[in-house]
Amino acid sequence: MTAWVPDAADPRVVVAGDWHSNIIWAMKVIPRAAQMAPGAKTILQLGDFNIGRGRVAKAFVNMVDARCRGNGIEQVLITPGNHEDYGRLRSTPAWVRREPVRIGQHIWVLPHGYRFVIGGRTFMSFGGAASVDRHRRNAHGKNRDWWPDEVARKEAYAEAALSGPADIMLTHEAVNGATEATAGIEEGRNPGRWPADRLWASAISRSRTTDLWNAIHPGILFHGHIHSRAEATLEDGRRVYSMAPDERPGNIGVLELETLHWRWG
Repeated sequence: MTAWVPDAADPRVVVAGDWHSNIIWAMKVIPRAAQMAPGAKTILQLGDFNIGRGRVAKAFVNMVDARCRGNGIEQVLITPGNHEDYGRLRSTPAWVRREPVRIGQHIWVLPHGYRFVIGGRTFMSFGGAASVDRHRRNAHGKNRDWWPDEVARKEAYAEAALSGPADIMLTHEAVNGATEATAGIEEGRNPGRWPADRLWASAISRSRTTDLWNAIHPGILFHGHIHSRAEATLEDGRRVYSMAPDERPGNIGVLELETLHWRWG
């Protein structure tokens, strides 16, 4: 993957969890992020942005663009989630070339395994995750809201694993054996009464993401998807941060790139 440098001089970046086309949240959280992180020009958004084609999706993109312009944010870089229009992404030449797809003036979607550098730190983005609520979603027609390529091909994980180490890894899917956010799932608890086949799909997606995380061995990993704020430092020193979704504390935070110090928003 080509290394893309949005702004090599940024002293810090903002990391954000799921936003779910929540316009009211975007109006609040982007100005707050700019206040928390003076000099930051980049928001790294961890998926379920709800990339789509309809009026709500377009209005959300327009609002995020407007809030970025008004608050000194030059780019929102999305690591796509499971609730994105992958049909739209697949139809763009940039996605086919495995390059960032521009969906707004300030908004880019990063392909699986994409690497870039900000503030001297190497980032690797690998989006996608399995939907445990697949049975409630529509895979066809005008109101489609599920795509089978919400989880990347097995070959994409293998290729990314061979691409070498990175300082920071961005995923939508969670990883096993890290924070308390996934402990219940790993132990077989199912308070949401999700179908067995969807729990199996989630386990496979998590396992592949975990294998990739171990292969890349970043010092820090950020993920969304689980809708829970959590953090952990492993025995080998690696840190994992699970981001909360829109409307909840822990949806954003600031990473200082020189020191790699993290603070929750």
